[in-house]
Amino acid sequence: MKITVSKDRPGHVRQHGDESGRVAELRLVTGDDDSVTITVEPPDALGEGDAFRPTTLMERVSRAVEEAPGLSRNAIESSVRGKTDYKRLALELLIAEGFVRVERDGRAARHRSVTPYREAGEA
Repeated sequence: MKITVSKDRPGHVRQHGDESGRVAELRLVTGDDDSVTITVEPPDALGEGDAFRPTTLMERVSRAVEEAPGLSRNAIESSVRGKTDYKRLALELLIAEGFVRVERDGRAARHRSVTPYREAGEA
């Protein structure tokens, strides 16, 4: 059984999946004694490499939040070039990894930079 994520707000599960949204594979194995063994394996354990990380978009989102602290998610998505799903993933990863924090302002969520994110190899 393949387990996928289609919506992940604010679960931060999508970052562990692959490009198709698959986050795990569930295996059921019956034993000779009628027992059942259940295992849940992450995509990395399935031999398909690392999860997709939109590092270019992560840097763009980080720079947008640095330049205009307090942006909403919609404002970030509007101001950064790229595919919306990948911009959302980039923001989720930045939050999960501590580069951006979310502050509540009534019902609104405002984003502020904690540490600038830059792609590897850039000074």
